Amino acid sequence: MRTVSKFLFGAGAILISGVFPAAAQDAEAQENSIVVSSGYEEAIERYGSQSVEAIQVNGPNQYSAIFLDDLNIGGLVFRYPNLDSPITVPEDQLTFKIAYKDQLDKARYAQLNEAGKQAEARELIRQEVYPLLKFVPIDPKTIQIHRLVGQLLDELIAAGEVNEAASILESFPKARMIGYFRPQAVEVATELVNEGDIDRAYALVKQFPLGPGQIDFARVYLNLANEFRLREEWEKSRNLYKDVQLASSPAETPEAFLWEAYIHIQEGREFMVDGILDQFGEIDSNNRYFSLRELVNGAVLEKRGEEQEALSSLAKGLVYSTTNDPWTPELLYRTAALYDSQDFPGAADEIRDQLRFFYPDSIWVERLNNENS
Repeated sequence: MRTVSKFLFGAGAILISGVFPAAAQDAEAQENSIVVSSGYEEAIERYGSQSVEAIQVNGPNQYSAIFLDDLNIGGLVFRYPNLDSPITVPEDQLTFKIAYKDQLDKARYAQLNEAGKQAEARELIRQEVYPLLKFVPIDPKTIQIHRLVGQLLDELIAAGEVNEAASILESFPKARMIGYFRPQAVEVATELVNEGDIDRAYALVKQFPLGPGQIDFARVYLNLANEFRLREEWEKSRNLYKDVQLASSPAETPEAFLWEAYIHIQEGREFMVDGILDQFGEIDSNNRYFSLRELVNGAVLEKRGEEQEALSSLAKGLVYSTTNDPWTPELLYRTAALYDSQDFPGAADEIRDQLRFFYPDSIWVERLNNENS
């Protein structure tokens, strides 16, 4: 019996050693696995309400641990480790600063990235940053969390997660979005335009300040206005061009004035165009906007039935345009159409070939294809 017992014990040990380590490894793997959030809504639900361990800084060498619970209409809600009851202090009555020590497991973050698991690596940042988002309205001079929030935004933008980045920015007060997070806000607005999410981009861009002496955001307004114009949403594009005009002059932003004239043509107000064009006087042919002026002028002349004069203006614009000018595809499209109407089909086909070759993704190529279908 003793022999048998030893044998059974030995067999059991072998069985245990063969099974339990594998089970332990599975449990460890499950514990270390990362469930990636599908976007802003899921991440804010998972992490947004969590308390944040921070450090109250009362002065040089005067520190104490605190837990940040919330920021509401009454102010900052926080607790001390030895007290159960939370304390609420209005932000403008805070007499201390708040330091925050990064909790990110940088070694694991690096390992995940090296293993090609960028989504899981980003989730580590979400786990740390989403609990901080509710405190973003607090002055960055008072609480040291904004750098980490900016890091998450940068990561999301670089990964193409523009929708989530936009949702985060939209949750911030306007002053914070266009202040500390201005670079990310501009980049997100630009990416929303590129992705065709124009209405959301419009709502975001309209929060950017623009006025006399404040034209830092003019290019963002113009990019969005151009997208609305290409989609023939004349009112929204005209309003954005007008915003830029009110903040600048024809010399500073000629594009805004010339495109407004173009929109007047499309909406049947040709009588308003000459007054706008006269503000520029004679534009030198070396000026980048010379070709845009010729496009607008050609569109006016065509609308008036002066097709030969219109063709001359558009052809002149083509000569002085470059492939980088965003209005060159339309110059090619309109010039080809007028060559056709003037019985020069060979010239028209040659210009259309250039349009298709240089701008295959242009809306003007799409219109050509629709005309031929």
